[in-house]
Amino acid sequence: MGQKGIITLVVMIIMAYFLYEPIVDRFFTDTSLRVSESPMAFADGDDGIHIRTDLMDVTLSTHGGRITSARLNQYQTEQEQPVELISGLLKTRGGIRLELPQILPDLDDGLYHYENKDNGVVFTQEVPQGLEIRKSYVPTHGYALTFEWSISNNGAKKVEFPEGIRIIPFYGMEVDTPKSSKKLRIAWMDRTLKDLERKKAKKVRNPVHAEGPVAWLGMQNRYFTQIFVPLDTDHRASIHPLGEWQAYAALDVPPFTLEPGQTYSSSCLLYLGPMIEEQLRRSHPGLGKSVDYGTFEF
Repeated sequence: MGQKGIITLVVMIIMAYFLYEPIVDRFFTDTSLRVSESPMAFADGDDGIHIRTDLMDVTLSTHGGRITSARLNQYQTEQEQPVELISGLLKTRGGIRLELPQILPDLDDGLYHYENKDNGVVFTQEVPQGLEIRKSYVPTHGYALTFEWSISNNGAKKVEFPEGIRIIPFYGMEVDTPKSSKKLRIAWMDRTLKDLERKKAKKVRNPVHAEGPVAWLGMQNRYFTQIFVPLDTDHRASIHPLGEWQAYAALDVPPFTLEPGQTYSSSCLLYLGPMIEEQLRRSHPGLGKSVDYGTFEF
């Protein structure tokens, strides 16, 4: 083989290395899944409270009113088990966690009461300061759920929140092998839906702060993603290292004050599923841009 042939072979090998995954993801990923219109099923068991559809099984816990598991029924691991999205790294915390610095630092370490209501699950907790905390999860379509939370002042005195509220959507993301965790990424987009940022989780060694309010943020591996979308409030995001090549995100709500009888509330959208553009766009505008096709995205 001449020098020209060797150079050609080397170039082809390099192109194959960089283009294989993007081409497979774009042209050979199954996008034939349809949105499930079947009724939601709620079940209480020893392992938690379940929201089940044809597409997924989401498990909730009264301990903190948080998501402890999100399994995708139509995707299986090598062990022929449904793909799990919620990391077991910090199972006692899970997602979604609310934190009230200086007021109730251990808010979501306690138990919530719950009830099935309006095709969803509602968690409530009353705390000594006269506050009532409420979380609700309502499945919408496909792999999406609406998450709403509120804080009501049922006491006789005003309550100030000098540091606002901190929301931690998820702690890490489940992976099949330790090697897979090195491919985890955090992605977020600003409110203008123009600037998309993406960072490998293994490279988050110090907190990373988004420049302005985010339209959404998510954690993703090659094929699946968890995405948190604030719907009605400006949230500033920061990304933090977690260990084992993992990371977690925190969103901050600005300081505010609740007079007696007042309620502060907010709603968000959760997407827990495959990185398929059609599914993502159908869930919320702009989410289709979260799909990562690799180095040669064009």
